[in-house]
Amino acid sequence: MIANAKKWKKTIERRGPKRKTSVLQDRDLMILIKRKPFITSTQIKQELNLPIGTSMIRKRLIAANRKPFITSTQIKQELNLPIGTSMIRKRLIAANLVVES
Repeated sequence: MIANAKKWKKTIERRGPKRKTSVLQDRDLMILIKRKPFITSTQIKQELNLPIGTSMIRKRLIAANRKPFITSTQIKQELNLPIGTSMIRKRLIAANLVVES
């Protein structure tokens, strides 16, 4: 029983299927849209070599206008950063990757 308790790790609760794109691919998508606002979803898929369809790209862009793709906590966990989430937000704002809210 103690051996099982030592192996136990807290995991992030996720609902739905696993995302096919990484955080970096999502970020690259947003950067590309900022640079080329009139690019089509087909051109985005070809340029970034994304593993998702064009309709999913459009859905991600619509979702990006409503809320951020990823939280600073998720960035910290995925990239194993030793800094706090407030510092991550400050750096993202300084790099013009997110809008201060």
